[in-house]
Amino acid sequence: MSQGASTFAHATPEALIHRHGRNLMRLTAAAMTAVALYTVWMASLPWMQGLQLDDGLQQHYGLVIADPAALHPAVKVLVSLHDAILGIALLFPLWMLHRLGRCFRHTNVLGVRTSMAVRHLAHSILAGQILLQALAGFFVGVAGAIAKVDGFEVLPAFSGYDIHTSFLGVLTEILAPLVVCITLYSLAWLIRIGAEAADDARGIV
Repeated sequence: MSQGASTFAHATPEALIHRHGRNLMRLTAAAMTAVALYTVWMASLPWMQGLQLDDGLQQHYGLVIADPAALHPAVKVLVSLHDAILGIALLFPLWMLHRLGRCFRHTNVLGVRTSMAVRHLAHSILAGQILLQALAGFFVGVAGAIAKVDGFEVLPAFSGYDIHTSFLGVLTEILAPLVVCITLYSLAWLIRIGAEAADDARGIV
């Protein structure tokens, strides 16, 4: 048995939980940094010129515009907001997961603090994957409408649209976060009930 495996085997449950919390915080911090940098790059795409702008509008926004370089500034602002919102939709749950990792480093792990952190994680997923996604879609839709008013040709980037496949895709995007959130809300409730029961038991003793 290696020294690392031996140390892991002899570590107390509390030490293992604290180590997991530390690793979770490091992982989420790295992920938040990567997402933030990528979001800044994506939000700057509408302001670029040449081939990068053409490819970005087609691949990331589903728009094919005859003259992207002459886009109205309002369109560029709306598309940049679209990217910023999508970035926030990812950063919010990562930050809540970082806070949950911080809770794992406290002495009383299964307490009200952890229960609240799990609930906030569920809130962030629900808001990010449903509400913010819908808001981002609204902004890019308005951007396309303004481009049409300005006389630009705005077409769907992908052909072969299937309403049934699209409906199932949208349904999956909505139901999957809901299932995750319901699970997290249930877990948060169980942790809170367990913490309150433990406090009552210590009060009786």
